[in-house]
Amino acid sequence: MTGPPRLAVAPPAPAQAHATVVIAHGHDLMRRALRQLLGEAAGIEVLAETSDLASTARQLAEHTPDVLVISRKLPDGSTLEFIRAAAGRTPRTGIVVVSVEDAPGFAQRALEAGACGHVPVHLADLELADAVMAAAHGARYVSPSVARGLAEHAGRRLAAI
Repeated sequence: MTGPPRLAVAPPAPAQAHATVVIAHGHDLMRRALRQLLGEAAGIEVLAETSDLASTARQLAEHTPDVLVISRKLPDGSTLEFIRAAAGRTPRTGIVVVSVEDAPGFAQRALEAGACGHVPVHLADLELADAVMAAAHGARYVSPSVARGLAEHAGRRLAAI
């Protein structure tokens, strides 16, 4: 990588745009909530849900969605390693991470691994559909709260040099 990932917040895609999605989350309740949230958004079609990395890999191969929405933690391995591998295997599928925390450290590692978006779960109802549409159209999306944390973190690192 030639430098840190660009962290611009992408504008929403046009209303007539379409995106297909696979949701990967280890908790049934969260998967259902994410499916309902995305299913209500204009232009987003949820193709499948998974609860672990192995089934996520199978669903990506079967459906080749525009976007994978993945939880920070799944029960059978490293999500960061999975993101890295999936970004290489299915480069046309954008990856958006949903995480219970909005600390900049994990978001930065996820973006460096190949994710193109990060949304804290407590903001999913406000931001996830925009992140999915941005990812489906090749743009990055980082929640503004996370972007502020990333900018502050980068500023502290630069000040230490």
